[in-house]
Amino acid sequence: VIYVGTSNRIYKSTVGGGNLTALSNGLPFSTFWDLLIDPTGGAIYAAAQSGLYKSADSGANWTQINAANLNFARSLAQD
Repeated sequence: VIYVGTSNRIYKSTVGGGNLTALSNGLPFSTFWDLLIDPTGGAIYAAAQSGLYKSADSGANWTQINAANLNFARSLAQD
């Protein structure tokens, strides 16, 4: 599975980059700079111009998970 963040959407491919499908349920039309996939739980995190988002179901649905006053996320890291 490949996820691609672009200047306005996140896309997902299950065939090595072909047949990209836009993921939009719960996501705004925004610039997405970084994606992080949690290898232990499978959650996907997206850093966007409009904040921080999380999907717990392979990108089908997204929830904004901003901390107080975080409305601009540029990159993600996992420890």
